[in-house]
Amino acid sequence: MSESIATQSATRPFEFKGAGGEFFKIWIVNVLLSVITLGIYSAWAKVRTNRYFYGNTFFDGSSFEYHATGWQIFKGRIIAAIAFAIYIIINQFFPLVGIGLTLILVLASPWIIWSSYRFHARMASYRQVRFSFDGGLGTVYKYILLLPFLPAVALGLIIGVAWLINGTVGGMVAMFLGPVAIISIYAMGPYIQALMYRYHVNNLHYGQGNFSTNIRIGVFFKTYLVILGVFLLFAAIFGAIGFASGLGALFSLQNGSGSGLDSNLFNIAFLGGYLLVFAFSFWARSYMEARINNHVFNELKLDNALNLHSNLKVKSLFWIHLTNLFLVIFTIGLAIPFIKVRLAKYRANSTSGTLTQDLEHYVSLQQQKQSALGEELGGTFDIQGDLGLSL
Repeated sequence: MSESIATQSATRPFEFKGAGGEFFKIWIVNVLLSVITLGIYSAWAKVRTNRYFYGNTFFDGSSFEYHATGWQIFKGRIIAAIAFAIYIIINQFFPLVGIGLTLILVLASPWIIWSSYRFHARMASYRQVRFSFDGGLGTVYKYILLLPFLPAVALGLIIGVAWLINGTVGGMVAMFLGPVAIISIYAMGPYIQALMYRYHVNNLHYGQGNFSTNIRIGVFFKTYLVILGVFLLFAAIFGAIGFASGLGALFSLQNGSGSGLDSNLFNIAFLGGYLLVFAFSFWARSYMEARINNHVFNELKLDNALNLHSNLKVKSLFWIHLTNLFLVIFTIGLAIPFIKVRLAKYRANSTSGTLTQDLEHYVSLQQQKQSALGEELGGTFDIQGDLGLSL
């Protein structure tokens, strides 16, 4: 009995057992068939890709499974493509009607995100037990459509009051309270992101089991503040380089000593500043991914049976994302399957789970089939429900 308990309490790593060369064969066939069929086969290509990555992700000796079919994805894409075509045509010829359609799309975006959550969860299983999601739709509308507009409404009221006062007092109101409202609008980003993570994870289930996570909103704010601080530092460096180079070139011209060398120095300085901005964008992406993913996973558990852990490193992610870009460029896209496998391996190797109970007692709940329409509408109109939680 003690040996069984010790085994159940062991921390086990996630593993990704796929190989770049193996996935390349699947990927190249997917690309060729999608081109030959004018994109029709892309629905089945997506299913083959997901099944490969799910099926090669292992935990405690078992792999995950992906259950969506090509027809499910295809039907969702047909409806999404028709809706998108109608949207483009109406916007082109009837701009006023297009504004109304845009409003409808905005109002529908929470439903699209919610449907995507349900579909993604239901189409995944582990040891023949399905995942599911049962979060309420009203909560998504509250987080996506209501909360983001509150600071904007406050800013509008401040401007309106300042305009009505129309004097020194009004100017002071706008001067002091206006920036507060603008900062509040920026602060809604990490706040809503944290709420959506909490909503998503705390409504996920494995059979009858419940996932839960103690997400701290402060972690999201700190993450955004660090990125903002580094951005301001990079912007200051970039501005200083540009200002010094421009000033030097102008001084040389005024003294009649301007030459092509001055112009070249300015171009080199500008290129250096651009590279700093380029490096910052990759660092910010890596920092955000590591900080948020680690926090959510390290607080994530399945009842009292499983505790998850994540140890993504910012430097490692930065190097992977940066080199992956150059690999894609230099191989004209042929490296795409290899970089996907590379990233999947790193994420899996950085994730583990501590089992405190046997997972075999979970029984999959019987649910109705879910439609892929929400997911495909989200992809077509660039409305993303995926929060970036990945192995």
